[in-house]
Amino acid sequence: MRDEFISAGTDAMEPCISTAEASLLKEINELMGIIGELTIAKETLKKSTDGGSHD
Repeated sequence: MRDEFISAGTDAMEPCISTAEASLLKEINELMGIIGELTIAKETLKKSTDGGSHD
């Protein structure tokens, strides 16, 4: 009983986010990954087409 009470109190104190917020955070992280991959691809392509002489 005591442990359940403490566990419930601890859980209530943790920051909670809604399902919608969790979904948006997941989407943001996925999009940031895609942006990173595209940035690397762009830089690689840029270096291969102009010899990497321009930054």
